[in-house]
Amino acid sequence: MIAHLLESTLLLAIAILVAHVPRLAARTRYAIVFTALMKFAIPSAIVPRMLALFGIDLTRMPKGTILIEVLGPLTTANLPATVAPFWPAAVTAMWLVIAAALLARSLIRGNEGMRLALSNALDADERELAVLARARSRAGVTGAVRLVRSPSITTPVTAGRLREVIVIPAGAELGDTELEAILTHECAHIARHDNLLGILESIAGCALWFHPLIWIARRVLDAAREEACDAAVITSGDAGVYVTALGKVCGAAVAPHTVGISCIVSNTIRERMEAIMSFGTRRLLPHRAVTATVMFLLVAVTIGSGVARALPSSERPAARTTAAVPSSPLSSDENISLDLKDADLRDVLSTFSKLAKIEIVADDDVSGKVTISLHDVPWKEAFAKILDDANLRQEQTGATIRVHRK
Repeated sequence: MIAHLLESTLLLAIAILVAHVPRLAARTRYAIVFTALMKFAIPSAIVPRMLALFGIDLTRMPKGTILIEVLGPLTTANLPATVAPFWPAAVTAMWLVIAAALLARSLIRGNEGMRLALSNALDADERELAVLARARSRAGVTGAVRLVRSPSITTPVTAGRLREVIVIPAGAELGDTELEAILTHECAHIARHDNLLGILESIAGCALWFHPLIWIARRVLDAAREEACDAAVITSGDAGVYVTALGKVCGAAVAPHTVGISCIVSNTIRERMEAIMSFGTRRLLPHRAVTATVMFLLVAVTIGSGVARALPSSERPAARTTAAVPSSPLSSDENISLDLKDADLRDVLSTFSKLAKIEIVADDDVSGKVTISLHDVPWKEAFAKILDDANLRQEQTGATIRVHRK
């Protein structure tokens, strides 16, 4: 988990820095930072499991590995009792409680905001609907959009998550061209699915409430989202008309960000005004090419990291055992589990000698590699199976076992 957080944090930090490249369009900045934010939900650890579905096993033991586990009473009798520390569970519980509370607060505020925006709302008249039709065409919205006037709001908003409703102030005095510019901005939110994506942003922010970089990323996303919708208005109309319309609807206080509601007035309105007036003065990098490249790099890093962690380390020792050496000899019916992968035969015999506390002497010509996997079988049966597979025989004299070629 720590490694995943560090990896995702590094990628998000790089994404935020890249998002400040001057030649990037607002929608490109949004795509870059949003993709990096979603990386927190995709740990590299899932890569080996996904590859396993296609028959690719990255977790196979390396050659020369000996894994032996003593089962039964000796497993607990010879190991000291340990008590799991309390603090990890306490920290996890605190994190979950705070995250759940923040998410509930966010959803409640969103529902309250939508209820307030739609309270006492009246359907738009024919003139406004005609203007909306032109705005939908400019923003590329093909589905039906409901437009209402409400006396409960002071700035235009797009409310709703799946079935968005554009709400304009009942007292707004806008000409047809000005209203069309404002509605084009709101339709751009619908075309971009900003309210739905905002829910994902909110979930990420609540789950990672302790992460300062998440809050910075969400500020970048808020600004990029509004600027992207501004760009949709400017590229299909007159920037001067849009600035005039914004001036009329921004007389009210700056609206807070609420989940499920996209508001044309934000706390970056001054920066947006400057961006609108300077729009088109610089050549922007292609949105699709840049976005596709960033997504490819993020996927490549995720897969590469997952594969690197799953592959057996080349520094792993050639032979090791997972079982503590018991304080008393293993009885003949004591069960063990073992996994041997190209393990040196003499190392295996030495391991059995330590576990069973019995001397095992092999002739000089006894050598080779052992690959075998057994689970929950008597240790003497497992030992005999290894010798039989290696074409060896044993002779026991007292507490000594001699191993010979057949």
